Amino acid sequence: MAAKNPKLHYFQYDKWMNDPNGLIFHNGIYHLYYQCNPNSKYWGNIGWGHATSEDLITWTEQPHALPAKPGAMIFSGSIAAPDDAHSKGSEKASLYAFYTVCDYDPQRLQSDNVLDIQNQRQHLALSDDNGITWNEYRNNPLIDIGSTEFRDPKVQQLADGEWLMLVARSLDHKIDFYYSEDLLSWTLTSTFTQCPFQKGAWECPDLILLCPQENIWCLMLSVDRGFANNGSGVIYMLGNLVDKAFVINTAYMGGNAYVRLDHGPDFFAPQSFFHNGQLSKPLMLGWLNSWLYAKEMPAQSLPMMQSMPRELGLVKVDDQCYLLSQHPALSQAKVSESSTQTVSGLYSQQALFSEIPGTFLWEAEIHNFDQGQLSLSIVDAELSLVTIVIDSDEKTMRISRHTGDFFEAANTDYEAPYLSLTSMMDISILADCHSVEIFVNQGTTVFSLRLSSAMDNVSLLAESTASNSKLQSTLSQFK
Repeated sequence: MAAKNPKLHYFQYDKWMNDPNGLIFHNGIYHLYYQCNPNSKYWGNIGWGHATSEDLITWTEQPHALPAKPGAMIFSGSIAAPDDAHSKGSEKASLYAFYTVCDYDPQRLQSDNVLDIQNQRQHLALSDDNGITWNEYRNNPLIDIGSTEFRDPKVQQLADGEWLMLVARSLDHKIDFYYSEDLLSWTLTSTFTQCPFQKGAWECPDLILLCPQENIWCLMLSVDRGFANNGSGVIYMLGNLVDKAFVINTAYMGGNAYVRLDHGPDFFAPQSFFHNGQLSKPLMLGWLNSWLYAKEMPAQSLPMMQSMPRELGLVKVDDQCYLLSQHPALSQAKVSESSTQTVSGLYSQQALFSEIPGTFLWEAEIHNFDQGQLSLSIVDAELSLVTIVIDSDEKTMRISRHTGDFFEAANTDYEAPYLSLTSMMDISILADCHSVEIFVNQGTTVFSLRLSSAMDNVSLLAESTASNSKLQSTLSQFK
């Protein structure tokens, strides 16, 4: 397989990168900050890297934004941009960055490779040059409760001059909600504890308004382990914001207490973009990786990657029940070539498209798919890199990937149910050399996965045991 770089995703080979931080759309520019070791492709010395984009496709590297200090790394956080009329504090700035300072023993990390955390506290930095340079707030820390597991502040604007900050008490499985009118002084107003998924550590909370008319909010939590194959993952809950507290509404989720956001192994720590009403839909981006094996990837020359940015929405299932929808934000991607193909009935190893570059978008509609199975495979020569089996009888999707020289057998197979929303099923596969992201039924069931090496010049094969089905698909390639 040829070594190729992703075309559509932000990636790093020479610097370590994990969680996206401080995502914001400001003055017509998308800003992506991220957990970064600027001096090595391995984890450690973590601060905030920075890149900018005008189209969410092409990213320009910016100077390292928030550097670590000896004994104090800069962990995840968020950025807010108050308008001038409601910047009430004594500090005036265009951008406010909120982040966790993690105090640790540097000698023990160096000698034993053990992160001995002493404290985690929430800090503020200010920028007046569109986020290129930052000055630390003179009255830091903003919040310090004397905990070693207290991190990842996410600031959300409620109304003009009103703000909430979510901070995870990770091993206590609690999310603290703080309120402020000036982004400087914060008061604890509520604590969220109602999610029964209490494995691993809760991290990187986010609160996203999805339906202002009905006061429907989405609370996202990333959990570092405990999902399929003991990997990391993300869950979401739908509910209402009442007196500055998030209240789960299980009726919104069909009686469930939470829903898995992405059923694949490689999606973690997503964050929504702060945008002050400048975007038509909420926009989210996550780390395209898993803590189960991420630290081993640099040794295999596999890039650190962020996911394709995703537009979020609500799909109404019945009078009270909703599902979160995710769609890749590709509206500004430049398509170089597009082809269509239709197949019907029973077929075995039908080649839909051949000799495809490693970056492509395959979109399909499946009609009359009320029984049987449909199998889709991305194949390099005789080797199946990714196989997707859709079982119409069980309403289940099964995904498998090739182990290659990296993944163990335990890291290869994933499964999730899907919900039929209409008589027609839709599926999209976004492939970008080192990754595959799959979106099913209006983006309500999603899988994200990394590959063990770069793919190129592949074929897309299909097989059907559904005698009445018709598969109509389009393949788009990109400049």
